[in-house]
Amino acid sequence: MISDQIREVVPAKQLRWYAIKLFERDEEISGTLTLTPEQEREIEATINTTEKIYDDVSDSIVVNARYDFIARVMNMCVIDADDFRMSWSDRVDRIVTNRFLALPIFVFVMWVVYYLSIQTVGTIGSNWMNDVLFGKWVPDFATNVLTMWHIQPWLKSLVVNGIINGIGSVLGFLPQIMMLFLCLGILEDCGYMARISFVMDRVFHRFNLSGKSFIPMLIATGCGVPGIMATRTIESEKDRRMTIMLTTFMPCSAKLTIIALVSGTFFPQNTWVAPSAYFMGILAWYFPASSLRRRSCLVVRRRRL
Repeated sequence: MISDQIREVVPAKQLRWYAIKLFERDEEISGTLTLTPEQEREIEATINTTEKIYDDVSDSIVVNARYDFIARVMNMCVIDADDFRMSWSDRVDRIVTNRFLALPIFVFVMWVVYYLSIQTVGTIGSNWMNDVLFGKWVPDFATNVLTMWHIQPWLKSLVVNGIINGIGSVLGFLPQIMMLFLCLGILEDCGYMARISFVMDRVFHRFNLSGKSFIPMLIATGCGVPGIMATRTIESEKDRRMTIMLTTFMPCSAKLTIIALVSGTFFPQNTWVAPSAYFMGILAWYFPASSLRRRSCLVVRRRRL
């Protein structure tokens, strides 16, 4: 190799340039270098061997290589309008990432996900687990067994009303979460999650969040537990943690009961209290998000300093 022969006599940053010039037999450049006779013989042998392989002189070999490189770059950059054909993915992108159609399509898709996981299929499964499985079957079976064993009433109440009902109230979310992750998995596999993240990333980037953070927050308006579980689709650990903290501010169905209780007890004559509390809960995540963004910016500045 020519570069190995001149490595000690030329600057490291210009090693490749000098090697090419010597390969071209540039007399002006070769005259500026102090090479031993052995180094000159090795360089000449390398050039002669290359000329025999390519059946051409050295300077023509370099010129042809340069034109081949230019042709490859042009083929990668230039597209003939007559030969250009849009793929199926490109056609989908023109629709789902359109400036005007992206958000309405996203609202419809999220409505379908919300409808399936929270309102219909997921809720039917949750109601069956809460009302039938852990509401009748398991408590009745446990009560009969404990009665047959002559267990004390306080211990029977602890097992049936405490342990079984407590576990049932937690497992009651399982059908909703399963349906939610099924829908999110379908959207992830078909590529829609990446597209909507691109659309929403501009808005959520102002709060130092990913575009995927919008989906957990939207789902959290129906139920906070599936909303927090939906953050598993966010790859960045920092964005996932911030989304989990901010998702808890969204008012879900469980919080509506508390809002109705407080407003009906303390403000029975003011009908605007409950709706105001609901929408204030939706907007409340803005202030922690802005605070977290400012803190992250301060951390970055301190690290730079």
